[in-house]
Amino acid sequence: MFPAPLLHPPTRLDRRFEQALARHRLIAAGDRVLVAVSGGPDSMALLYLLAARRETLRLSLGVAHLDHLLRPESGEDAAFVACAAAALGASWHLERVDVRALGRRLGLSAEAAGRRARLEFFAATARAFGYARVALGHHGDDLAEGLLLNLLRGAGPRGLGGMRPLRPDGIVRPLLAARRAEVLEYLSFRKIPFREDPSNRDPAIARNRLRHRLLPQLEREYRAGAADALRRAAEICAAEDEWLESLIDPLEERLVRPRPGGGVTLDAAGLCALPPAARRRLVRRAFRRLTGTLERLSFVHVEAAVALAASAAPAGPLRLPRGVRALRTGEGLVFTAAAGPDGAVAGPVAFEYRLEGFGSIAIPEAGATIALAPVTPSAAAHRFGDDPRVAFLDGDAVRFPLTVRNRRAGDRFRPLGAPGTRKLKKFFRDAGVPAEQRAVCPLLVSEGRILWVAGLRLDEAARVTEESRSAVRAELRLARPATVAMFPPSEEPFP
Repeated sequence: MFPAPLLHPPTRLDRRFEQALARHRLIAAGDRVLVAVSGGPDSMALLYLLAARRETLRLSLGVAHLDHLLRPESGEDAAFVACAAAALGASWHLERVDVRALGRRLGLSAEAAGRRARLEFFAATARAFGYARVALGHHGDDLAEGLLLNLLRGAGPRGLGGMRPLRPDGIVRPLLAARRAEVLEYLSFRKIPFREDPSNRDPAIARNRLRHRLLPQLEREYRAGAADALRRAAEICAAEDEWLESLIDPLEERLVRPRPGGGVTLDAAGLCALPPAARRRLVRRAFRRLTGTLERLSFVHVEAAVALAASAAPAGPLRLPRGVRALRTGEGLVFTAAAGPDGAVAGPVAFEYRLEGFGSIAIPEAGATIALAPVTPSAAAHRFGDDPRVAFLDGDAVRFPLTVRNRRAGDRFRPLGAPGTRKLKKFFRDAGVPAEQRAVCPLLVSEGRILWVAGLRLDEAARVTEESRSAVRAELRLARPATVAMFPPSEEPFP
């Protein structure tokens, strides 16, 4: 079933692979390499590329597979990869994790929980068995897709740079200069089998829509070679981000210091004297020093911390992800960990505001403003779904005064398109909304009924229909928050 790994005749992918090894010094002779293999085309190609060079590079190979328990056939994927490892004489490492349950426990989407579980599994296996490198099969099309997704999320240079060929923790990606077509060409030429994950074609997933619709359209209608251009742009962003980070090192040493009682203090005056880009990076450094990660920290969070530092008087607290709080004190901008090791945030404060008519109302707890304006039903019909932070409601459903509040025990509503009502708590969990964001998500309420879970879903009773006589446009506008921002764009490049 599994052919012998071959070096000759070389394919385009072989050449790309060897160029990457040499250019980035990804793998040294004699290394023990753990290959992450899902059974899909990318990871199977990577496994064979490494196996074909095992003797010339004196490599010891291991194969790691994480069963996410998301699909009934996931056990068949694991068995397939186990057979491939045995056929190629590689050590076999298997882990099973219910990533849906993990996501619910951590307040993450299944995708984010799966990514975390994979990286933790790979790192633990590498440490336990002495692997110097962990090889992942991401290729250039993944890099191009990541740039577009992160651009739409509002990421900065770090996010736009996306994945790196070599990470400090020993993760290597030798295929980032290759195209998906070259991977498939290699598999076909070498007659290497692989598994297909049906979820990779699910149009409900944004990455799949981008992969199967947007990128081909860009190549076809705007620029031939668009994916290669995006990949090059990502490489440029990554290189410039690394250079900028090197400039921040001496600033961090001078302005960020550990706090005797725990936490870190950032020199507020020194911070405010710097250019905006340096301020943002230093806030991120302070947060990462305290938590060990930048996960969930968004641009809006960072801007709020910078604004807090500029306060002339003591101010705060500013509640940030992972239970971190920031205070403006006489010492400077003080970051402390106010939550337990699981990152839970304690004691969300209930809020409730009254909206007497059209206009806007600020919700400082959510770091946002909700604005309402009358529109025609025809205008609403043409704009439906353009932006998740904008909703169009049937005018008869909107009865002033409205209430804007956060969740309460027992809240229920009927999500647009759903056959019946659901508990808001369950809706948040199924939608993958992080725990700290659920507590501050604004709800637009009319006469006790939730009309809109802001930024997420309209109630079925509030939708605009052909019979609607009037309509209302509702918009969630992110501001500089006094607590935690709603729905922050990911600044962390996917691994």
